[in-house]
Amino acid sequence: MKVLTGHIPQNKDNVGEVLVYDIPATWSHDKLLAELKLWGHVISINTKPHRKYQSVRIKIEFNTFQLAKYTRGDWQVDLGKIPVRWFPISWSLKDRKEYERFQGVIEDLPPSFTTDLMWTDGHLHELLSTQSGLKAFKIVQYEGNRRKLIGYFDSWVNLKISLGTEVRWEHLLLKWCKHAPFSPNLKKKQSINKSKKHKTPFQKSLVTGNKSEQKQASKKKGTPGPKSTNKKTKEKQPTRNKNVNSKKLGGDRNQMFNLFAEFLSFYNSKK
Repeated sequence: MKVLTGHIPQNKDNVGEVLVYDIPATWSHDKLLAELKLWGHVISINTKPHRKYQSVRIKIEFNTFQLAKYTRGDWQVDLGKIPVRWFPISWSLKDRKEYERFQGVIEDLPPSFTTDLMWTDGHLHELLSTQSGLKAFKIVQYEGNRRKLIGYFDSWVNLKISLGTEVRWEHLLLKWCKHAPFSPNLKKKQSINKSKKHKTPFQKSLVTGNKSEQKQASKKKGTPGPKSTNKKTKEKQPTRNKNVNSKKLGGDRNQMFNLFAEFLSFYNSKK
């Protein structure tokens, strides 16, 4: 939903348009506009819900403080005391995904490990800021009540340095592991493969039934099949019978000559 504020920019050099992620879906337009006052003068916002969160396209005349973060290229900034990720609107989806390419994860977080503690006064907690190349983070809930921290690194080299290392939180040692970015296409492919592997008996009977129907149809159409061999054998049978008949005919002629010879010899003897 798009909202226009009617603000006319005084300094066009300070105007920017950004796409902001990780904003709670429960925030209303009034709440959002109130928190954005710390960024400058809002010209327009356009919200899009995504389950627990919403993405917001914001056109704004930045104040000096926020403009410095924008031009510096900070990955994560403060909005209403929560960390949000933002990107220039000119970036394509591919450009934004490139920033999410190198992800590390700490799973099974304890209840005391919260976003409020990891993000104070617009800065990362020391536990995260000491990780080389860590530019942004996000804590998400998964598989019931389990929670994990996803860290976004600026390069594979820095991610590799953190992988396998442990950080201490209270009496626990939490380990950094590699995290695979979510891919809808991969999930769809896995579901297709799973459906192929697990076919119900009814589905299998349909497959076998279709195969038998195809065979019957091919026989009706006269396609090559077992009958073609029988036709060939039947076509060869007349030649075999012809040879047999010729042999019989030759035998009858010999018998006639023999009978005629006997008749002549019998007639001559009577004379």
